[in-house]
Amino acid sequence: PRAARAPAPMGLFLPQASANRSAGDKRPAAWTPSNKAFACEYASRYAGVAAAYALPMSTTDKDSLTLTLNGAC
Repeated sequence: PRAARAPAPMGLFLPQASANRSAGDKRPAAWTPSNKAFACEYASRYAGVAAAYALPMSTTDKDSLTLTLNGAC
């Protein structure tokens, strides 16, 4: 069904244009928000969406998210 393919609300947020350009299609190992206050939320959402949809994640991305969650949260 169409609803099953809809984007996850937990993954949606409105970034500033400059942050959106900076992030592009980079993964967590290559980019984290420069706003340290948002880094924890970003890492948590990224991990949550990946888990909810059983998306594969590289070891490097997992390590990056873990470092962010352990350091910024």
